[in-house]
Amino acid sequence: MDLEADSETPTDLTAGPAEPSATVTPPSDPTIRPHTNNNNTLEEWTLNAVNVDAARTAIWNKFRDRLERRAIFDESANPPFTISDSDPAIEDIDSYLYFEKDSRKHCFGPKPGFSTVSNVILTNWSKSLTPVTLLMLKHGDAIRTTAHFQQYDKTVLQPIITDRAGAPAEVLHTEIIAQLHEQHGSQYRAGLITWRLWANEIQKLPVPQQANAIREPPPSQIIQLFDWIPAAAEERLQELRSTMNLAREVLGSCHANLEPIKLCAQDLMRRVESFELVLAALQRAVDGLQGSLGPIEVGGGAAFNSIPNMPDIDHEYLLADS
Repeated sequence: MDLEADSETPTDLTAGPAEPSATVTPPSDPTIRPHTNNNNTLEEWTLNAVNVDAARTAIWNKFRDRLERRAIFDESANPPFTISDSDPAIEDIDSYLYFEKDSRKHCFGPKPGFSTVSNVILTNWSKSLTPVTLLMLKHGDAIRTTAHFQQYDKTVLQPIITDRAGAPAEVLHTEIIAQLHEQHGSQYRAGLITWRLWANEIQKLPVPQQANAIREPPPSQIIQLFDWIPAAAEERLQELRSTMNLAREVLGSCHANLEPIKLCAQDLMRRVESFELVLAALQRAVDGLQGSLGPIEVGGGAAFNSIPNMPDIDHEYLLADS
């Protein structure tokens, strides 16, 4: 199924809420063609979906970024128009988008005056040679006429106080800065220019959305300009983290200082082992030398044995007495 985007709002609505819609064409012609009969028309878009749920999701994802928070109309209220506190969700799709085919209106869910889109209807549309138009309402279906939009724009979208050029007055800008300081001053710190930039981003939003934006943290493009101020508990956690980091550094330093001692000890052990090897070698040398020496002879040897025995004349009297 091909979708050809085409701008559409209620036919008598000529300003503001006009937004693109889409035209369904047969799948046999998948080419994308510009639709030139309306300035708000988008290009033709091919929708590939196997059932109603897939079609709903695909169409919502395609056009979600073009939708604003839904306008709410209450005739008894003053002013009658307000804006939803919630961003558009796929559950609200029937408030923003609906189909037209052969002068009949269709939507995904039950809705008075509309036929419900079914798998059979999608199949028939894909086989049809005539287009099916998908209409998009930027602010939802509560705005039905140009007068409605003008009233909504004046009471909801536009700032209450403006300067001569129609821009938000400086007093509003100053008030938003003061509210931001009150809401976030204990958490974020920056110069005045940064707070003004944040307030300027908020002023670009519709007035009803500004209060919520003031309560939210700074947007991503602003938060990097702030210095964060931690709370008391977070300060204690930060101190604990610093202490633990210091302890880790001390332990790391101790380990580093042990390395030279370990190297010295290892070198000493190598020297002791080498000296033991030298002593063992010397011991073996001494033992070998000792073993190579012959036994020592006691006596005079051959010369002594050659001397003849002589009678002991001097001591014969001793023998005679005995």
